[in-house]
Amino acid sequence: MLEPERLGMLDIDRLKEEDAYASSDTVGLVHPKNGASITIEDDGSIKVVTDLMGIAIEPDMGRINIFAPKINFITPELTVNGKKLEVGGGRSGS
Repeated sequence: MLEPERLGMLDIDRLKEEDAYASSDTVGLVHPKNGASITIEDDGSIKVVTDLMGIAIEPDMGRINIFAPKINFITPELTVNGKKLEVGGGRSGS
């Protein structure tokens, strides 16, 4: 089985494990009942992690990783790598 990182995905279990052992300079919040967390690391990275979803902003790598079963972008224009993607004209149902 391929590791999530090799597929370009964020490994939520690994992020949750890392957040459980943050450095003394890490700033963060962890919900006491559901374990959702927001952390800011010494290197400027920001992680938002819930049970099945996460966002990791990694300034040293110049990337933002988003992991979720479903991602919605609400915008009239979407550009990826300089290429404008067509966006539907109206709202669609989920």
